[in-house]
Amino acid sequence: MGVAVDWFGNVFVADSANHRLQEFDGSGAFLTHWGGEGAGNGQFEFPSGVAVDALGQVFVADTGNYRIQKFRPGAIVPAGTFPIHPILSAPEDRLTNYNITFNPGTLTVQRAPLTITADSKTNIFGTPLPVLTATYTGLVNGETPAAISTPAMLTMAATNGSPVGVYPITVADATAINYAITFVDGALTIQPVNQAPSFAVRLTAITVSENAAPQSFANALTNISPGLAVEAGQLVSFYATNDNPALFSQPPAFSTNGTLTFTLAADQFGSATITVWARDDGGVANGGVDTSSPQIIVLTVLPVNHAPIVTLATNLLIVTPNAGSASYSGFAAFSPGIAREAAQSLLAYTVANNNAALFAVAPAIDLDGNLTFTPVANASGLALVTVIAQDDGGTANGGVDRSTNTFSIAVASPDNQPPTFVLNLTSLSVLEDVGTQTLANAVASISPGPSGEAWQTVSFLVTNDNPSLFSVAPAIAANGTLTYRPAPLTIGTATVTVYARDNGGTLNGGSDTSSAQTFTISVTPVNHPPTFTKGFNQTVYPGDGAVIVTNWATAISAGPPHESAQALTFVVTNDNNALFTAQPALDISGTLTFEPAIGSVGVATVTVQLLDDGGTADGGTNGSVAQTFTITLASSKVFLTTPAPVLVGDTLTVPVNLAASGVENAVGFTLAFDATKLLFTGATLGADTKAMSRPGPVVTAG
Repeated sequence: MGVAVDWFGNVFVADSANHRLQEFDGSGAFLTHWGGEGAGNGQFEFPSGVAVDALGQVFVADTGNYRIQKFRPGAIVPAGTFPIHPILSAPEDRLTNYNITFNPGTLTVQRAPLTITADSKTNIFGTPLPVLTATYTGLVNGETPAAISTPAMLTMAATNGSPVGVYPITVADATAINYAITFVDGALTIQPVNQAPSFAVRLTAITVSENAAPQSFANALTNISPGLAVEAGQLVSFYATNDNPALFSQPPAFSTNGTLTFTLAADQFGSATITVWARDDGGVANGGVDTSSPQIIVLTVLPVNHAPIVTLATNLLIVTPNAGSASYSGFAAFSPGIAREAAQSLLAYTVANNNAALFAVAPAIDLDGNLTFTPVANASGLALVTVIAQDDGGTANGGVDRSTNTFSIAVASPDNQPPTFVLNLTSLSVLEDVGTQTLANAVASISPGPSGEAWQTVSFLVTNDNPSLFSVAPAIAANGTLTYRPAPLTIGTATVTVYARDNGGTLNGGSDTSSAQTFTISVTPVNHPPTFTKGFNQTVYPGDGAVIVTNWATAISAGPPHESAQALTFVVTNDNNALFTAQPALDISGTLTFEPAIGSVGVATVTVQLLDDGGTADGGTNGSVAQTFTITLASSKVFLTTPAPVLVGDTLTVPVNLAASGVENAVGFTLAFDATKLLFTGATLGADTKAMSRPGPVVTAG
């Protein structure tokens, strides 16, 4: 190992084992090194000797490479203060006439500025924290961070469980003899990543019966969570599928509060596996998850028996007294219900009636649907018969095995007699627009016929010969109450025809309809107010003379069409009669006339009302709503005319004639030209203002 010292006290050591040359300052502190194993420039193979000349050049015996290498380390000087010793490079050439004194100087090497910046990092919430690193700015002479004698310490406050946010990364504690170090902190940003929502299924299995009403199960899903606490503001919704869509008319769905709803399809049963997921609105950015794992609910729909269907041959049987036993083959036809119940059988018909005294042998229906009964001799009347059919499908799960039908048996004379009634009115008179009318007992003494037909029901047929008179036509209820509503704005008379009809039929020449009876309904007129549309306000000037405004009033009407013959007049008043020598007036054509008084200035409010001669009887109205407008008499009116301009050379002369009326008291006029509005072909007038003054009713300026 070779050692040499330069003028600055720096020590150079040939480090043979490590194939390098090391440099230390006078205190023994490491400064730098050169070399590395190899045969290239600046590389060594077992260097052994070292020397420094007066110029500070370093010579190294590169033994393994059989050469001597020369270095100039003077460009790399550690920070500190170093003596400068002057010497004679060629003593033999010194001046003989001078006694030379050498005074040493000082070389001060300042530390290089170095900035160590903590690298900012970005991390996803819930993942391991990143390795902290720093960036070194200002290293010189090819040095690396390894030249820092005390490494920088990087610390941060965040941990693996820290929530989303920004956390400082602090850098400190690094020291280096040759560098003045500045520290710049960084930041760790923990970004959110959406966590999957979660929930619990409270009802894992649900059983309902076929054809159940629309279903709703509150809290079918519970413990609904959007994820972590920081995601509490997220909205969680649910979506569901099922493996048996035919089972539903409205498929299963879940509200945000976990309520399950669905509606079953008619006549369907079986099972469906409902799969439900939760989804939040946190998105999937940064690898987030917005959808939960699926969970299962099994729905079972139990089959139920449907009521049997029985079709009766008729809802009314009429038999004559003393006809003996009655038998009707196939009177009742049985069907077990829907198609899948076709194998079911009828167990029995249960037959009851509300008039047992009418029968010697009560009505009965056998399994083949045959009806039999025997009325009591010499009896007559009506019985309501109730038939209950029962099948063998049972009532499990809420099933229905019975159905009920009714029909009537009438024991009566073979030829039905017509019903009768008494009409309690011959004529009615109401006012126009009266509204709905109801009259109790318009028809009385309502009878289906002889006592043997007391079982029959009676209804009424009502017609009229003037349908347009009514918005609701006359009708009579079974209890004899008459109702109708006249059409609006309609008058006239209608003859109303009334028939009674029973349900005894017309077999054997019977009659079920009474003779017709009639009455009249008269709708008498009520006067409606006339109407009109007013015109615009009027402005005139003194000296204009009489004013005539045709069609000032329009849409003049006496009322509905049936009042069109009424005579109309306008009543016109105003609040400033002094303004006029002829007061404002309106004729029936709508023409407005008036004549201002000479020299008058002001405003009159004019009130107009249209009257007809229909009167006010029965609450009628013969006057329109009063309407107002204004007539303004202005103080002056100015007329401006401009004859054709005259161009002579470069001069354009524009004559202006000004005439005014109603200006007896005027003291002057100002005429202003607007260049944007006064235009002539080939030229545009410039703005100018002329002042003119002249007494008298007419002023002309040129």
